[in-house]
Amino acid sequence: MIIKLEPINDNNRDAVLALSVREDQPFVATNDYSLREAAEANAKAPGTARPFAICAGEKIVGFCMLALDPEDKNPIDRYCLWRFMIDKTEQGKGYGQAALQEIIRYFKENGVDTVYLSTAPANARGLHVYHKAGFRETGVIEDDEAVLRLWLEKKKKKRTEQISLARRQREGASANQGEKRLRCEHCDRKRR
Repeated sequence: MIIKLEPINDNNRDAVLALSVREDQPFVATNDYSLREAAEANAKAPGTARPFAICAGEKIVGFCMLALDPEDKNPIDRYCLWRFMIDKTEQGKGYGQAALQEIIRYFKENGVDTVYLSTAPANARGLHVYHKAGFRETGVIEDDEAVLRLWLEKKKKKRTEQISLARRQREGASANQGEKRLRCEHCDRKRR
């Protein structure tokens, strides 16, 4: 499944505004509201809010808005998945997971190592999708929403490298101790 993120423009704006979620998903802001928020945020700090149409081939199936603001004092707001929705007619087809992978790739390409998002604790379906993509609860509740975090590959690699180095050092120490024991036993045999 090929998913791409297409910046919002005059050619796709109406299609994005026509997207909606199911009635049992009241915690998802409308795309109209989100685009107004993006305009306000970008008026204050250009490039902070990055709204995208989520496209499966040529078909627009969803909308997302990312925030990239390394100057924000709140780490949760620096790099976050601000809005994410898949149209009600397109849910359950795998677009959500595929779109999240594309969003994660976008963050990685922009040098981000930690991504946050927040959602209503009652958003069971959304939480399932986020957990499947690797997001985990932080224990923080902000504006009545649970905050989730995803450590990106860059961070994981660094941690994995640290673990591997520590393991190699331990194994090296064990090997050296083994050599010493062998030498000692060998020396002892020669002395006898």
